[in-house]
Amino acid sequence: MITVENIAMYFGDRQLFAPATFTISNGEKAGLVGPNGAGKTTLLGIIAGQGRPRSGRAVISGGDAAYLRQESDVELEATLFEEMWKALPELNEMRKRISEIEQEMIADPAAVAKLATE
Repeated sequence: MITVENIAMYFGDRQLFAPATFTISNGEKAGLVGPNGAGKTTLLGIIAGQGRPRSGRAVISGGDAAYLRQESDVELEATLFEEMWKALPELNEMRKRISEIEQEMIADPAAVAKLATE
């Protein structure tokens, strides 16, 4: 669950957004819409822990948040799913290793059966 409590953000004297409060529960989906320069990216960075608001706080419970920066070096040949995993490098390595182990198990089921009896 993501809880945002009274977050306000300014750049100099310019207010990007007024104190905002909202909750996104587990399983819910939300969209963030606004004109360029409204603070959408800044708000997402704050939620992901990569920025600090002038006031308020963002709390993530029951999981983690990752943030793929707009300025990232996107590989045009990569899928959106592959690009998303770049924001979670440790988990991506674990996911790759699990896939390798699965392939090893498929290739040699007798070895897996032997390990299970040990």
